[in-house]
Amino acid sequence: MKTIKHKRLTRNSAFLPAALLACLTTLGITGSASWAQAYPAKSARMIVPFPAGGGADFIARVTAQKLSTALGQQFIVENRAGASGNIATELVARAAPDGYTLLSSSSTTVTAAVMAKTSFDVVKDLTHISTTALSCLMIAIHPSVPAKSVKELVNLAKSRPGHISYGSSGAGTSPHLLGELLRQAAGVKFLHVPYKGSAPIMTALLSGEIAFAMPNLAAAAPLAKAGRIRVLATTCPRRTKLMPEVPTIAEAGYAAVEFVTWWGLSAPAGTPRGIVDRLNQEVTKIIQLPEVEQNFASQGVDPQSMPVDEFNAFVRSE
Repeated sequence: MKTIKHKRLTRNSAFLPAALLACLTTLGITGSASWAQAYPAKSARMIVPFPAGGGADFIARVTAQKLSTALGQQFIVENRAGASGNIATELVARAAPDGYTLLSSSSTTVTAAVMAKTSFDVVKDLTHISTTALSCLMIAIHPSVPAKSVKELVNLAKSRPGHISYGSSGAGTSPHLLGELLRQAAGVKFLHVPYKGSAPIMTALLSGEIAFAMPNLAAAAPLAKAGRIRVLATTCPRRTKLMPEVPTIAEAGYAAVEFVTWWGLSAPAGTPRGIVDRLNQEVTKIIQLPEVEQNFASQGVDPQSMPVDEFNAFVRSE
């Protein structure tokens, strides 16, 4: 009898781990779904890697305000500028993966990959929720610079190697990479001057502190119309409707310098997929709102979202 009893216990114990696994899996799925359903239960932070007043800050604030309305909790924007956006990116990468610390990510986020040393990986340490907008940049000069086209600017730089300056948001940021692309394509040497965001760059350009910069369309258009800057080209694949008189960089003779920027929303790796999916759904709804489309258009950007998996694949390819 003892032997039979022992065999029966052994047989039942063999099924115990599988039964427990099934129960735990069910509880895990239910818990994850419940967590996502209850999210957000408190206010969340949206970290912007640049100072207030720039394009990234504007897009983040519009998105945060609409998320606050849609989800019933405050999404508070915090500006953490510095290190070409890496201070903010690292802060989010190291935050608790609970959906309450988010990153207003952008093309600049992936430039950590070109840095000699970073303590985080933009693919492994972040999960990317959705894009919010796409845009391209303008090559704009101070009116005192004697150039009426990109080729004339290049020729000027060739005559004064290392003296024609341009501003960027820091080493490895989109404007810096664009400047490097133009330098390589044209075979010239520019003087790179890093700043802490797009607002300080425009101040420097307007004062003549730098010869040229690569602002977004919204920043460039009103200043160009007022005669305070001269726009030589756009990095868009096609001419923009807001400034149809401005040629594309390809039309200017430098097709290799075509450049598109993007903005989005990211979170620490390990953030529950239910929360990530919910935020993706809300962002997709938000950028389709007529008032958001108008606000983004006023900044020269095109609202656009991506599914979670597609966005993560996009960041890997970037």
